[in-house]
Amino acid sequence: MLDRRTLLRGAAVGAAGITALSSAACSETGSSDAAKERRSIGTNDVIIIGAGLSGLNAALLLEELGYSVAVVEGRDRIGGRLHTMDDVPGMPEAGGSGIGSSYGRILGMMDRLNLGRTSERPRTVPRADQTLVDLGGNTISPQEWASHPSNPFPAELKEKLPWQIQYSSYAKDNPLASPEQFVESQFAQYDESVADYFFKQGFSREAMELLAGTNMSYGDGEGPYGLSVLMFFNIIAFGSQNSGGTLPGSPFAVAGGNQRLPEAMANALSNKVHLDRKVVGLRNNDDGAEVHFADGEVAKAKRVIVTIPFSALNLIDFDIPVSDNQARAIRTLGYTNVTHLHYVPKRKFWEDDELAPSIWSNGPIGRFMALNNNPDDPEEITSFIAFANDHVANHLDRLGEKEADAHLQSYLKQTRPSTEGALEFVKFYSWQLDPFAGGAYAAWKPGQLSTYGSDVGLPAGNFHFAGEHTSRSSRGMEGAMESGERAAFEAVEALQA
Repeated sequence: MLDRRTLLRGAAVGAAGITALSSAACSETGSSDAAKERRSIGTNDVIIIGAGLSGLNAALLLEELGYSVAVVEGRDRIGGRLHTMDDVPGMPEAGGSGIGSSYGRILGMMDRLNLGRTSERPRTVPRADQTLVDLGGNTISPQEWASHPSNPFPAELKEKLPWQIQYSSYAKDNPLASPEQFVESQFAQYDESVADYFFKQGFSREAMELLAGTNMSYGDGEGPYGLSVLMFFNIIAFGSQNSGGTLPGSPFAVAGGNQRLPEAMANALSNKVHLDRKVVGLRNNDDGAEVHFADGEVAKAKRVIVTIPFSALNLIDFDIPVSDNQARAIRTLGYTNVTHLHYVPKRKFWEDDELAPSIWSNGPIGRFMALNNNPDDPEEITSFIAFANDHVANHLDRLGEKEADAHLQSYLKQTRPSTEGALEFVKFYSWQLDPFAGGAYAAWKPGQLSTYGSDVGLPAGNFHFAGEHTSRSSRGMEGAMESGERAAFEAVEALQA
């Protein structure tokens, strides 16, 4: 049996020869043609479910080591939860956006595939000098906030804007020296709700809801009562690790959009990705595994790597000998609700009323952010994104695309009259309405990490699990890559046993 170091050495040598191909060759065909010219998946050493970063990284490693691999994807596109909005001016990112200095796997793959680096295009982090605070339709400038009667924070924090308190508090109290410690038993005491954490610090309910329950970036509808502080300690620990040895220009993005990375990874595979292949069943057998598809095909492999989120796996009929803790995780792990609406300014309304262009709101618009995605003119506002999370995202989803747009534009008109007639709606996108995602990224609830956080990525029978939700030492895009690498090496060890 090869050890992990030998496998890594072989994989690194093979990966050095990868070159990027044209994006048109990355899959069998588009969704309509794929149904007419569908290729049989057949029997392989490994079938990988999901053509995101984790699945593609695993596939490249396995192919380089000489195994036959089939990657199947339910959507009609490559990329998973990397999704560049190519049809919106400025091409904002719907999924992962920033690539940090410590994202070694991501940066290394970009270099191997000859993909250029550009600066990250921020979308949700408010700039104090360009963002108004909106509470219940009451618009407050950053200069007014400290002394405003709506400011519920204690005296020592009144100078802080609402979005500036939460993470600095976690950083101050973080007990984790490294991100992977978050599943260790001695830290189970911190697996409590965000709400309880701030209540213990003496914050009022109003203050807690504002700083941790409004535009919080995580959550599937339960707000700060349904999120674990231990998860945020892990995020802070990874961020601290990521800040060391910062490379000039970081955080980065892929030139032309982050989705170009998984597309190029798919292009580098000898066996092209099977798109539009909806998995409906998974079965573990004594001599391998079966993957059942909606069109009736049953594909067989010695091992299967499942990279899709548990929120999507939960919709598949599977007969896999997962542990009780894994079964509980598949059924209950939360995924963050993210819904956004994109607008193009037809008129510079922020110059009309001489106010900051962006708005941080506890209303339906969430974070209404001006995006500056013109590389030739970084001051130009190319579009606006209304970025909603948690229960606000749920509400917009229930309204649907047309009603959600009307609702947001009506709210903006009432709270900021200069926006009337100034915004052209161009796109609605919801991660939780995507059946192959079920949310944007994992949102661990209180008690989950200490109960089964160390179990979610364990092999079960002839199946292996990957995806950012199974990563321990990394997060986001790098976590996805790390998990795919781990699952690939697990599969190789099993195949050679």
